[in-house]
Amino acid sequence: MFRDPRAQIVRKESWHDYHLLALRSPLVARRSQPGQFLMVRASGQPYPLLRRPFSIHGREKDVLEIFFAEVGIGTAILAEKKDR
Repeated sequence: MFRDPRAQIVRKESWHDYHLLALRSPLVARRSQPGQFLMVRASGQPYPLLRRPFSIHGREKDVLEIFFAEVGIGTAILAEKKDR
């Protein structure tokens, strides 16, 4: 398992309740492939406590993409995140 506290959202696209986030994380990207899972912490606060699993939608160099539907509090918080 790799943790990258420096990962950054570099692009965000949204279609109603569906979202695509592009995350820059060279440490994780070079060791991952589409179809594998990332455990994403939605907030720096204690709530929601658990990380959310997301399948890697795409990867290009040091950028990973995750695609998700906004269905609960964790994904709603993640959907509100801003890119750089």
